[in-house]
Amino acid sequence: MYCYVCSNSGKKTRRSVLTTDSQTTVKPKFLKKKENDDHQKQVGWVIAVHHTSSPKAVNAKPTLEYTKMSNQEGKQLTEQFFFTTTIDLITSLDLYLNRGINEKTASNDTHRLLPFCSQFKGVPIQNITPNDIDIWVKKLKLQLGPVSVESYKQSMKAFFNWCVKNESIPLKSSPAQHLKPKRKTSSRYKAANPNDLTKIIKGLQSRIPEIYELKPQRRYNTHKLVVRDLLAFSLAMDSGKRLHELASITRRSINTALKNPILAQNGVVVYSAQAFGKTGAANLMFTEYTATIYRFWESIRGTSSSNFVFIALGGKHSGKPLTDSGFTTIFVRRAKEFGVATNRTHSIRHLVGTRTTDHFNPRVAATVLNITVETAIQHYYNEDSQGAVNAIALN
Repeated sequence: MYCYVCSNSGKKTRRSVLTTDSQTTVKPKFLKKKENDDHQKQVGWVIAVHHTSSPKAVNAKPTLEYTKMSNQEGKQLTEQFFFTTTIDLITSLDLYLNRGINEKTASNDTHRLLPFCSQFKGVPIQNITPNDIDIWVKKLKLQLGPVSVESYKQSMKAFFNWCVKNESIPLKSSPAQHLKPKRKTSSRYKAANPNDLTKIIKGLQSRIPEIYELKPQRRYNTHKLVVRDLLAFSLAMDSGKRLHELASITRRSINTALKNPILAQNGVVVYSAQAFGKTGAANLMFTEYTATIYRFWESIRGTSSSNFVFIALGGKHSGKPLTDSGFTTIFVRRAKEFGVATNRTHSIRHLVGTRTTDHFNPRVAATVLNITVETAIQHYYNEDSQGAVNAIALN
């Protein structure tokens, strides 16, 4: 199913809308522009989707209204979506899946949520009750194992929480907020060992001067891999981002960040690039050291036209973007080479998170890791018994 959305320039853009009825022929209808007589500078476009099997739907009340607002000088102020009527569950799911997440996450969410939403075709999202969720969970328990059921519940909670936060969707509270995780949080210390990471960083860094002195025609893939892998470690340790956010970072995003340096309170220069991953867009911050390695990598990476920073070197995939598993291989291979424990991106993320909460506070950690404050407290706070003793001593 599709609808048409009017862009800033007035151009119509087709946007997909989910439908579970394969027998229904769907035809988009772009309704005429309407103007506000009281304020001529406020113009809106009505967007609707109707079925060809129901001609009366053309004249139905619109679901979405796109409004462009201008000030007295005629300069654009804001652009927002306003819902003039209720929005159904399927449309909400479509907005959720098209919020800028990676394909794998979108595929998982579609697989888990679409069967549930299909049962309530045409039902306004605010009419979904906790009882509907409970019935769905009971059915899942008859078909899936405990771990799979928990993943479905987690996806459902995330979906409705997003709908509550999204101003475009008229939902005040989540019908899935009563779902509680059954799995206990692991007590295992997940943060990477900083000494192991330092050993790898220093080992790779010691080879850089030799590579720099080589003539371009003498720089083979083994030399280039050192620079690429050093960049991967440095970027992960600076930002603490998730695997896909690191593996899929683009050159365009990094280059844009390098043009806009940010000065920290202690005078250190930091850059902030935009990455995309599990939760959509996220700020990936890195230091001048990482920026220097990136510039060197850009100068020796070769003629690949790929916009992705991390590419494969050698073999049939040479020049193509690294997959998530290919990016993880960097950390596994280098750990084996230097004889240290394997620390993947997730354990490095925990190291960055715990260090940030220790030196600053959970709010800062939440911003750095692109998570909620509650998650930062629950998963990235070290238990500090000595700190508790010191606190009592101050009373």
